[in-house]
Amino acid sequence: SFVRARALLEIARHPTLRDYLPLVHAILQPRSPLYAGNKKMPFASACGGQQGDPIICQIFSIIINRIIKEAASKMVAGFIMAQMDDCYIVGPADQATVAYHSMIAGLPPAGLSSNVVKCVAYCCNHAAIPDLPEGVPVQMDGIEVAGAPIGNDNFVSNFLRLKTDRTVSLIKATASQLRTGHGQDLWSLTIYCLKPLFDHWIQTCYPTQVRAFAEEVDTALLSAACDASIDNLAC
Repeated sequence: SFVRARALLEIARHPTLRDYLPLVHAILQPRSPLYAGNKKMPFASACGGQQGDPIICQIFSIIINRIIKEAASKMVAGFIMAQMDDCYIVGPADQATVAYHSMIAGLPPAGLSSNVVKCVAYCCNHAAIPDLPEGVPVQMDGIEVAGAPIGNDNFVSNFLRLKTDRTVSLIKATASQLRTGHGQDLWSLTIYCLKPLFDHWIQTCYPTQVRAFAEEVDTALLSAACDASIDNLAC
């Protein structure tokens, strides 16, 4: 396919990854064999890289990197941040829209496209955003960037309220299912698996914004551990 050929071309051009071209070629081969006893047949649904394969993330990043750098060069102030296929253009509105159009134009030659429905624009001073593509909504109060809220106090507070309620609900649901188990197991699970769900917002928001919500999460964790371990531990 075109995307497969483009990926192989980008790898071949890369100064440090070109030695891995045979490996990438094998992973992105058009068809993979399927064995059933002594029979062998092509398995078309296995064409190309499969979702979840770490190397596919690396190949995608290599392809998109050149497009992002070209778009970022259009900006005098600001920057472009990308987490895989989630991209954020930050800067003056007029420069950000120029960079956006540059990125959109660079995607089709690489076999990629942008989902305008999932695009959102936000300007902190409510100024008009020039040349905004049709179909891109404008958020007036705030926006979520890399999982963190950016906007006015009401937007941030409502964002954290929703995340807190979801986190506490998950903690309670998990605790009720593990209530017959050992308390230390539940404590470890909540601390290492559930609490990080909220830790991200503690790290990305101002302490005055997140303190009350973090206390709710900590109280839910302690309560869940005590309730589940009452027969095993002295709380």
